[in-house]
Amino acid sequence: MRLKTVSTYAGPFAAGVASIWALARLLRDAPEGHWTTFTGASARLWAGLPVYGIAIGDNSWFYSPSAGLFVFRPFYVAGLMFGTKAGLIAYTLFSLAIFAWGVHELSRRTISDERLRSGVWLLIAPSLYSSLQAHKLETLITGILLLATAEWAGDPPRKRAIFFTVLAGMSAEWKLQTLPSLALALVARWRLERALLVIAGIVTSLALPFLRLPWGLSWSNLESWVGSLSAFSGTAFSTFDNIYAFMKNVFGLSMSFRSAQAVALVAAAALAAVTQVRLRKLPDPRAVLIAAGLGACFTTLFSPLQQINAYIMLVPAWIAALASLQWQGSRSTSVSLVLIWLVLTFGYSDLIPEAVRPAIRHAVVRAPCVLALAIWLLWAQKKIRMPARR
Repeated sequence: MRLKTVSTYAGPFAAGVASIWALARLLRDAPEGHWTTFTGASARLWAGLPVYGIAIGDNSWFYSPSAGLFVFRPFYVAGLMFGTKAGLIAYTLFSLAIFAWGVHELSRRTISDERLRSGVWLLIAPSLYSSLQAHKLETLITGILLLATAEWAGDPPRKRAIFFTVLAGMSAEWKLQTLPSLALALVARWRLERALLVIAGIVTSLALPFLRLPWGLSWSNLESWVGSLSAFSGTAFSTFDNIYAFMKNVFGLSMSFRSAQAVALVAAAALAAVTQVRLRKLPDPRAVLIAAGLGACFTTLFSPLQQINAYIMLVPAWIAALASLQWQGSRSTSVSLVLIWLVLTFGYSDLIPEAVRPAIRHAVVRAPCVLALAIWLLWAQKKIRMPARR
């Protein structure tokens, strides 16, 4: 009984410690990096000043105009009223609350074993710490994605499902990275209403800046956003933590950005076809969950600007993996999953000897591990029957 209690609460305890540690670092250190860019862009957008193609703080702003005008605005104002650090902590706590809610809801609806639900928190604790201390927007948008996926995988009240689906579409417009998960979930279980609601969310987020700024300026911001994002991605995509950097650094296979886009499109089409074929006989909740996890793997592999501290995006894949262990568990599948997680989590860690750490980072070892995780998810889908809820 005592061992079961420990295993049930070990994961939430690890995630709690990681969150507290990240918050402690934010309280100790002066706000910098991404946060000065986020709040600076919000202030400039609200004032009708340009934000794209220029340096704001230590970085450039590549999120949508809507993200700057409405997502970061309340926390920027809180910073003006109570101090910059207060705004940052409020933003971090808000993102963490949405994220934790999403993890809880999706895990509760797809995993009946309490120890496996605890395992979800244990697997994601390191990436949660990295994302929180780096002020990543990925924490918030991943939480919203998880909430929408939980609604699609369950049988929620209609109004609740509509709300979270539209919100998922809006958050996908802020930074685009959750679009593959939403798209693959629709491929796995097509629902016209869901697709229209996601599109409605995207369109709403695109349209909101026109309510605040003159139409000409809003159009200009949208064009500048697309242009600056494309220009930067085109020159820097092979220097980030993605499959392109892995192919270049390990095999010497350099490619143009146009070729990289073509590779991503072919991979997306192939993954959609495999998802449709492989998951078509699975029950709806299982198919939606696995598809969302595969979409998260695709984003992490092929995003031209994938960063080391943004692996929080893989959370749908980890939940899908532990749910798969419940449905189709064996010693070999469990061991292989643990090995993938260990390399993904500690491959760049200070625990690695300093003599080999630069070589490991240069080889971008996380990219093939993400690919292995996607293959693992497809391979693990052998039994059709979902376990009964206890």
